[in-house]
Amino acid sequence: MDRGTGLRALGILTLILCIAILGSLVSGSNAIFMNTGSDSGGFVSSSDSRSAFLDSGSSSGYGKSIFLSGGSGSRYGGSIFLSSGSSSRYGRSAFLGSGSGSRYGRSIFLSSGSSSRYGRSIFNFTIPTTIPTTQPTTVPTTVPTTQPQITAAPAHPVKLIFVHHSSGENWLSDDNGGLGIALMNNNYFVSDTNYGWGPEIEGLGPIGDYTDIGNWWLWFRSPQSGEVISALYYESGQNAAYSRLAENPGTKNQIIMIKSCFPNSNLLGSAGDPVSSIGSNPLRGQDSSSEYHTIANAKGIYIDLLEFFRAHQDTLFVVVTAPPVSDSTHAANARAFNNWLVNEWLRDYPYQNVMVFDFYNVLTSNSGSNSVNDATSAGGNHHRFWNGQIQHVIGVNRDTSAYALSLSDDHPSAAGNRKATIEFVPLLNIAYNRWHGG
Repeated sequence: MDRGTGLRALGILTLILCIAILGSLVSGSNAIFMNTGSDSGGFVSSSDSRSAFLDSGSSSGYGKSIFLSGGSGSRYGGSIFLSSGSSSRYGRSAFLGSGSGSRYGRSIFLSSGSSSRYGRSIFNFTIPTTIPTTQPTTVPTTVPTTQPQITAAPAHPVKLIFVHHSSGENWLSDDNGGLGIALMNNNYFVSDTNYGWGPEIEGLGPIGDYTDIGNWWLWFRSPQSGEVISALYYESGQNAAYSRLAENPGTKNQIIMIKSCFPNSNLLGSAGDPVSSIGSNPLRGQDSSSEYHTIANAKGIYIDLLEFFRAHQDTLFVVVTAPPVSDSTHAANARAFNNWLVNEWLRDYPYQNVMVFDFYNVLTSNSGSNSVNDATSAGGNHHRFWNGQIQHVIGVNRDTSAYALSLSDDHPSAAGNRKATIEFVPLLNIAYNRWHGG
């Protein structure tokens, strides 16, 4: 470029810059004519972080500066007419004087000794040979580029024990609900209990035979619960057929997951009945055929369980509600009780080591038949992570099973169990991450 062209360009740029200067001078949010030691920073004296005519030692941070004198600094913004020793970092500069520096930005009209690093320069009269000619592949930053996903699977294998009977066995099965595979793929090492498992309960038999709501008192609160829980913590076997991780992590079970079977949805009584203390609760140790299997007594059992859960915060406890039945006689009670578990039971519990999954609600809507689920539908009844938040929704007015195998068999179908797997596993990951994160 010849000298005449350069001067004409200089004149045009000077006019543009003067207009910019005037705009800066009239702005109420700018810092103007700063003295030695002054600071116009992005979080200090100027809301838009612009400064004009900075004296020696002044600094304009995170904004723009005009006419910087020796020793002044404009950081993370733009600067115009830098004199000797001035510096514009991570921004743009125009008309740099001897010894001035514009780093990680753009510069126009560099004089001898000036430096524009990792950016672009125009009209370089003398360019030092040590200036890099290529831009770095990454720009230094302290801002994370990604946020951790709350539904992410554990980073290391986590041991989980599932207490269940036939419905849970079907849910785990690879060719039915596929829960075992899904948990394996999310880094959970799964073991389970079933009929015939565990310590003998006096007068009853193996504790694994008893998984009704009233039976949870035997597992966690009875005089024999210490022996039962010790066996549960260190159980690593399979009592049903499903895929799981090949290698046992070798620790005790960190997650205890419990589920009662569908007869437990036949709750007697009324939703508004008062809850008695555990000492006078006749449902303790009883099964779902008991005359004491009422909403109020079931609430009392679960309220008492919190005392055990509170004392064992090194364990994540997962309560899965009982599946629904086809008979509508007590269906409204089942709905009321499970809504209470999800929405009220843990309201005053201050810790993160208990979660509820509403298996019941998930199984009360389908896509037209018991063989087609509505797991990915916006409508329906769900308990899931949906559109960035946990969703417990009742979009269909139905309190009976939508997936019963038949009118005489309330075991959920494979389609229903698969819907439950899809909705449950992300919620488990959320609960684990909250609990594990303290």
